[in-house]
Amino acid sequence: MSDNPHLVQRLLTLSSQELSRMEEALPPNSPIVLDAAEESRAHALWAEMAGYGWLATQPDRIENFVTRKIFTVTHAGRAPIVQLLAELRRDPEFLARMATIFDGLCKLFADELLRRVHAAGGTGQDLAALTAGTVVHIIAQNFHQSGAAANAICERIRRGAGA
Repeated sequence: MSDNPHLVQRLLTLSSQELSRMEEALPPNSPIVLDAAEESRAHALWAEMAGYGWLATQPDRIENFVTRKIFTVTHAGRAPIVQLLAELRRDPEFLARMATIFDGLCKLFADELLRRVHAAGGTGQDLAALTAGTVVHIIAQNFHQSGAAANAICERIRRGAGA
């Protein structure tokens, strides 16, 4: 357990994009910066983490008349942030949120995808390829990953070569 258990609760208030950017900013020499509008929940949390020495502040950036506060992960901050994110993934509230999404939207999507693949004469391999391509595409488009891999997989699927 971390020395700052309240931080897990504060992480629960962040958006999935903010959490994703935090994870992407962890590798050494990552070009990803954490930015937040001044006075936002993310800004308050990241400022607190900067106070622990986990994040370093960078010069502010102004976008559309809004001051964006910029932070980068420090060497000393990597391990505690990794631990904190792992604790978040074990938090009952977080797990309940993920279970609700799985039991609702994910199952509906899976049932509809299976129905359409069968209607098109597709097989389990086709279903696997479409599912893999969909997941890769979602990650690439929404979590700041390179779209090249997603595009290549999706193009293979379109050509019928599988994933």
